[in-house]
Amino acid sequence: MSRTLRTPVARALGAAIGRARTEAGVGVRELARLAGKNGAWVNRLERGEVEFSEEILNELADLLEVSLDVKRRWLDRFADLRVSPWTPSAAIDDELSALISYEVEADHIVNVSSYIPGLLQTRDYATAVITADDEASNIGDLLYIRAGRQGVLTGRRAPRYTAFLDEAALARPAGSSEVMSDQIRYMLRVSEEPNITVRIISFSAGCYLGQISPFMLLTFPENETSPLVYLENLRTASWLDRERDTEIFVRAVEKLHTIALNVDESNDVLLKYQAKYDEESHGHQNLA
Repeated sequence: MSRTLRTPVARALGAAIGRARTEAGVGVRELARLAGKNGAWVNRLERGEVEFSEEILNELADLLEVSLDVKRRWLDRFADLRVSPWTPSAAIDDELSALISYEVEADHIVNVSSYIPGLLQTRDYATAVITADDEASNIGDLLYIRAGRQGVLTGRRAPRYTAFLDEAALARPAGSSEVMSDQIRYMLRVSEEPNITVRIISFSAGCYLGQISPFMLLTFPENETSPLVYLENLRTASWLDRERDTEIFVRAVEKLHTIALNVDESNDVLLKYQAKYDEESHGHQNLA
């Protein structure tokens, strides 16, 4: 299989084409007929499983009557597909679509973060995180999507999920003390599921590999897709899919297994912070 098939960039490009097709009110069979292909080809295209070319993208842009700006974004992504594992974007939509797809396909998802990752966030905590950006828009849509993503952890084919949380994720409040208490209580509850593990990297651990930037490492059933790394930045998202780029993240996770607190110790830390926020919350209520 070509290295450009089913990569994050290809998946993001396919998702963008699928969205344009839906917005144009064109069905899979109709697009297949217009392109002189079959429905299976269109489905593979939208999953990033065909060899893209400028000719194909130009033809699809004409058939779907997309704007010149959309067409240029497709061609820019095609350039990324050929020369770089990175997929920077001023709008996170396509990367988020690819992320959701890969989360469903993964057999193990690992989050390394200094804040509570999206798959474990309560609605109130997520609201506090999103609205930290004063210019954040479509907040309701983002919250809806985030809640939908969390369903991957409880579905019939739920992957294993491991969160390595820097203690800073608990010490730095997002929202009120009550929001933090509820967030920690939620994590304690979901971590009772056999496929979900939460481990704390305590302040006493000092510096560690992977501390610089939060990341998600996704691994897949054998022989299907190589490990992928998802990096979410301010209003942009990036994927790494080349082994020479992802191996350092794989090694970081291996090291975290040795320095992070075990599950029981992590639960003790979670309970300590929950008690702290409960006390603060009750103190505020008494003052009121």
